Amino acid sequence: MSVTLAWLHPRSTLALALALLCALAVGGWAQAIDKTAATVRLHRMDVITQRQLRNHVELVEGRTGQPVPATQRRQLLDLLIGERLLDQDAGNFNVVVTPAEVTARIDELRTQHGQQLNLGRALTDAEYRVIVAQQGLEWDMYLEELRKGMIQQRYIARLSPASMQGIAAPTGQEIAEFYEANKTNLFVQPDMVQFRHIYVDTRTLEPSAREQARQKADGILRDLRNGASFDQLVVDKSEDDASRYNGGLFGAYLRRDDRALSQLLGASFFETPFGMEVGEVSGVLQSNVGFHIIQLVDKIGAKILGLDDPVNPQTTSKVRDQINVLLTNNKQTVAYSQALLDAINALRERAEVTVFDAALDW
Repeated sequence: MSVTLAWLHPRSTLALALALLCALAVGGWAQAIDKTAATVRLHRMDVITQRQLRNHVELVEGRTGQPVPATQRRQLLDLLIGERLLDQDAGNFNVVVTPAEVTARIDELRTQHGQQLNLGRALTDAEYRVIVAQQGLEWDMYLEELRKGMIQQRYIARLSPASMQGIAAPTGQEIAEFYEANKTNLFVQPDMVQFRHIYVDTRTLEPSAREQARQKADGILRDLRNGASFDQLVVDKSEDDASRYNGGLFGAYLRRDDRALSQLLGASFFETPFGMEVGEVSGVLQSNVGFHIIQLVDKIGAKILGLDDPVNPQTTSKVRDQINVLLTNNKQTVAYSQALLDAINALRERAEVTVFDAALDW
């Protein structure tokens, strides 16, 4: 399943995502010599400089992969004006978001991404940062954008609570139609395997010590072939504390399209279990993080999931349930977007806004 900007901002349409983009900060000395693109006064005077607008245009171009025509610069400036108005009024209502709340929200998003990708786990911090980078954002910029988005959501919830109420649940027909239109690109389950392993860690070892680790793994394999129990060797010898007492089970099912894990472990090791049969035990395998002896537990071929199939083998949540959540989020997005635009229009009527058209030419 592809990952798009919509998943990073579950309550955003593309237009709203642009509205929530934060302008890149520039130093005070730069503002002193920079042209003014617009001034905004609601509760205080706020200046949007040409440099900030240009940075904003470049950011949009980087995220969309398309140039922004000169005729659309005014639209982007209007979006920045709307953002400043919302920020001023949210501050007037004492709507704040703490760094701890931003961190908690990122944890939620990592879990959601893992579910959306049917991984059976939350994305790691490193995996999530890769997704953010793919959207053309530096991490610090993303954190600030997320914080502003959370403030705006709380502001709208306080200003217009009725806008998010009374949203009709998706009908069975809507769910079925969405499934038929998207089953071949959103609901294809790749080859999947599950295995357990006995692990010797090499991540912190000097090159000279890795040969000793290899010898330890070879010794474990000899014990196994001489009749020792795989389960007992896991307890006695494995250095994977997370799986030592559950039979050596290597987390969730391994998906063949999990490129992040393939890169982490190494392509050669990653591909090996897909060529094994259920119950088969490998020799000593080397990954980027250590040596492994694995036993294949389960193997599932690629297929298109049906509406009533579980989204992955380790959950009871069905495709139908996932579509219901997705369509509900889409309806909430539409309602939120309209409430946000209504709020911006109302604030603009109260505010003093001056646009300097000459600053739109460069």
